[in-house]
Amino acid sequence: MRWFRLGDRGAQLAVLAGMLLVVLGVGVFIGVLDAVREVNDIAALDEPVLRALASVRSPVATAVLTAITTVAGPVVLPVVVLVGALVWALVGKARWQASLLAGAMVVSTAYRSRSRRWWPDPGPRWAP
Repeated sequence: MRWFRLGDRGAQLAVLAGMLLVVLGVGVFIGVLDAVREVNDIAALDEPVLRALASVRSPVATAVLTAITTVAGPVVLPVVVLVGALVWALVGKARWQASLLAGAMVVSTAYRSRSRRWWPDPGPRWAP
């Protein structure tokens, strides 16, 4: 089954919107990267916002955010994605899409664990 016909106007608009979002995302990324490297503009807000958030921190919020971080971390999230991709492939009959998702997760997890050897974690910059 084909996703769209060559002359399908809706598909053309979707691809155009996707391309514009990619260009916008790259532009925002470059702008934030520049601000962080030069420690100006938006990066100047980092320290005051961090201090304000630390001043209103509660044990409940810490527990909730710790749970979210654990689930979205490099150990649990790949397992969740691989199980989801397997279910998607078996139930949804979308084998190549599920394989693509699982493969991307495996490659990104492997790259992340490998890159930690190249660039060690500098540790926290600030402690409350």
